[in-house]
Amino acid sequence: MRRTWQLATRNWRTSPGRALAAVISVGMGVATVVTIANFYETARRAIRYEVVNRWLGAAHLTVHPPGAHWGALDASLVDPISQLDNVRHVTSRLRRRMRVMPAEDADRVVETNRQAVDAIGIDPGTEQPFLDLPGLIGRPIASAERKVAVIAKAVAASWGVELGSRIGISGAPDRSAMVVSVVGLFDDRRVAEFQKPSVYMAIADVQELALAPNAVSVIDIMLEDSSPNSLAQTQTELEKLLAEKAGVGHCRIVSAAARQQVLDEAERISRILLSLTAFVALLTSFFIILTTMSMSLFERRRSMGVLRCVGSTRGQLAWLLSIEMIPLGLFGTVLGVLLGMAVTEFCSVCLPSGHAPIVASKWGVQLAVASGILTTLVSTAFLLFQVCRVTPLAALNPDIRAPRKAGLYLSGVFGIGFLLVHEGIVRDPDQTQWLGASFATVGVTSLYLGYILLTPALVGLLGAPVSRLVGPLLGIRPELACDQFGRAPWRCTGVCWVLMVALSLIVYLGIGSEAMLAVWDFPGRLPEAFVWSPQYVPGDAIERVRQLPGVKSVTVVTDVDCQIANPDAPEQSVTDKLMKKLVQRVTRPVFVAADPEAIFRIFKVSFIEGDSADAKAKLARGGHILIPVQTSRSKGLHAGDKVTITVRGLAAQFEIAGVVQSPALDLAVTAFQAESYMQFAAASAMLGTNADLRKRFSLDVASMFLCDLDLPDAARPDDFDFEDLPDPVDEPALARTLLRWGEHLPNERGRLEEAREHIDRWVQSETGTPVPPEVVPDLRRFGQAVRYVRWTWGRRSADENWLVLRERLTLARISQEIERPDAIAGSVRRLKQHVDRSIRRAVLVLTWLPSLLLPVAAIGIGNLMMVSVHIRARQIAVLRAVGALRSQVIRLVLAEAATLGLLGAVTGLALGLHEAFSDNRITAGLIGFYPEFIIPYGSVAIGIGLTVATCLVAGLLPARRASRDNVVAAMQVV
Repeated sequence: MRRTWQLATRNWRTSPGRALAAVISVGMGVATVVTIANFYETARRAIRYEVVNRWLGAAHLTVHPPGAHWGALDASLVDPISQLDNVRHVTSRLRRRMRVMPAEDADRVVETNRQAVDAIGIDPGTEQPFLDLPGLIGRPIASAERKVAVIAKAVAASWGVELGSRIGISGAPDRSAMVVSVVGLFDDRRVAEFQKPSVYMAIADVQELALAPNAVSVIDIMLEDSSPNSLAQTQTELEKLLAEKAGVGHCRIVSAAARQQVLDEAERISRILLSLTAFVALLTSFFIILTTMSMSLFERRRSMGVLRCVGSTRGQLAWLLSIEMIPLGLFGTVLGVLLGMAVTEFCSVCLPSGHAPIVASKWGVQLAVASGILTTLVSTAFLLFQVCRVTPLAALNPDIRAPRKAGLYLSGVFGIGFLLVHEGIVRDPDQTQWLGASFATVGVTSLYLGYILLTPALVGLLGAPVSRLVGPLLGIRPELACDQFGRAPWRCTGVCWVLMVALSLIVYLGIGSEAMLAVWDFPGRLPEAFVWSPQYVPGDAIERVRQLPGVKSVTVVTDVDCQIANPDAPEQSVTDKLMKKLVQRVTRPVFVAADPEAIFRIFKVSFIEGDSADAKAKLARGGHILIPVQTSRSKGLHAGDKVTITVRGLAAQFEIAGVVQSPALDLAVTAFQAESYMQFAAASAMLGTNADLRKRFSLDVASMFLCDLDLPDAARPDDFDFEDLPDPVDEPALARTLLRWGEHLPNERGRLEEAREHIDRWVQSETGTPVPPEVVPDLRRFGQAVRYVRWTWGRRSADENWLVLRERLTLARISQEIERPDAIAGSVRRLKQHVDRSIRRAVLVLTWLPSLLLPVAAIGIGNLMMVSVHIRARQIAVLRAVGALRSQVIRLVLAEAATLGLLGAVTGLALGLHEAFSDNRITAGLIGFYPEFIIPYGSVAIGIGLTVATCLVAGLLPARRASRDNVVAAMQVV
């Protein structure tokens, strides 16, 4: 055993550089996997933090009183709820409409000096896990602190309030105010003007102002275990607890089960994307390890032949090679983990300020260790196969015979077969199978095996023609430049493999990152804006709205008051009847009609009861409805129940096709602090179709226009500043500003061209001249838009406010077109921008990944080129002996490197595009939304350039070595 060990490790002592290269290659591959896993874990945590803490809310269960924000719960419920199993945190809030005024007016009733706000009373001691105020300046309210407030920046801008200022807050116009100190300012997100700015105070202060001691309007609950089964069990226990309390049996419990399911699904899909990327890194590492160890093997082919000739068996050679290679791989794996963590720490320091530090991924380290060991074993097994199949005479014979091309083409046929298998898997109707490990493994492996097996055929077909073009550019005869592609196509293919997988990652990340964003962008399918009118709009106005400049698409939704009766409902007790009447008084039963496709596409509904495909078919047939989970709970209705809906005296019976919840809509209402409004609106809603509205209730009207806007890029005017905004009631100032900004408003140019003459004539006329009728609509719209921008200026930058102004002009034009100037308009465009910006900032670390693989790829390419030069030492010596210059030898090797770089770039580009396209199809099947396939041509071009440059740089050292070899010594190489 001792002699075996000495013989096996002899190469470590005689060629320490080669052994070190093997260790480094394994370490670099493992370090790449570790770093990639850490980057993705960082991105996943950052995205989840943004989506959950800032948008969806951290509560798993929420208790609302009957009547939503108009109702009240007893604060004594908090303690028994906190004692339930699986409950980690509980907090309560009280929301009430209040008035804000300067502190000096606190003792006087000055109605004109008061601004309406939503005062939200919180318990600072229990609120911290739930509340994360965006853009907070100052500090939150401390535990047990009284008579302090954290106010919206819009309120601060209205009154010139700063940190430390004192303001008055009153619960009613006829009562004196409480003077509080401002300790914090935050960005208040509101979707429309009907929402008032928010002010956070201690709950005891709000209870005192509202004359409602011990009252709360919502109770939020965070669980220890939020898995579906545990969440459902805790919800059942909570329902039993509330049912035992007198007077609270009709509380509504809102569960985060649906959005938790979407979050878990997004994380599983993200894990698939991570696995794809780690697989690419693992594949690159495999080729690097294989090429490095192969080089050592090629250098010792003669000594192995001698061992075979003196009696060593194939098994003994295999054992010796295993003892030599496997320890190097294990040591390289340990080194790679340490190097990966060091790279992670370095990148964390180099990231822009404000970005979350990169975190270590435990399962990523485990994956990297397994990858290092697996690739070492596989590459060693591959080399053992090569050693064992070579005869002693072949090992001693330096002649290289050109391989048969049949093997190359057979490989290409198998490659096409694997690609067909991949396409069949990607086109499978049930894309949810990708969430399973076996299905995803087969799908990913078939794609890469397809390209790996197809590459040798492409090198055999294109290598010689491309080298004949590249060779003359470097001063090399075409016949000499293409020599290696005929003699050693498989070795040339190895270089292409390394380049292919490295470039494919660059291309995939450029395109595939959009797919990852789409996975987490829940509100991405929500319309950007809405216009709602309490007075119905005739159906013929819909087409006019669609033709307006600035309107990209329109979806019509109609909500009509109705009466709902459940003929199968059991007889209710007197208490239940009284509570039902109370709920009906504080809620508004509505029949909400839309196109079925719009319901599923825009709101991305999740089914609590029922099935998506079955519900679509039933809605298309007519006579069926969907109900929100709030309606299901408040009215005791379930899928399959029949209800009678009466609209304007006409009654029709409908069957409930499903109980649904929309995580995308949940995100929107939570982000804009409209949870109580949504609870209020959804407590008695029925979701039907426009066809049923026309057929069964004889109504062809619309009440809400959900729009996506088309706002071309336009630079804001230089004088667009808060101080220079015109007074919304100063019509001459509005007219002059509109003319001055007209060229910056692309969607308004048509109207301005028609009205410019009238505006000019009126502005230049004497003061007091009435506004021309042709100008009134435009000035009114412009004034409304300016007023809205002034109302929200403090929450946005100048560029964002300029976009808001243009958006409001378009929404106001819709209101005018439908002849409803008082319609309520709102926008979730900013929410979508915030989500997109937050997620993109979270995935910023992914831009580091391509830069990690290129140096690793350079090692593999350099090894392969060195092997090529070493094997051809005698041929190069012959060229030198017959007069070839050193510069010609260098150019010969670089011509081969450039050709391989081009072929590797072509295959890498094809693989990256194919991978991204398949990824988009998978994402579309899993989340129901096809991400936009955007090719970043600039990044792709840079990636191709870097790939070819990497190949040239990696070939430079072998080229210089070949040119400097001693001719006489090289002629004696066998």
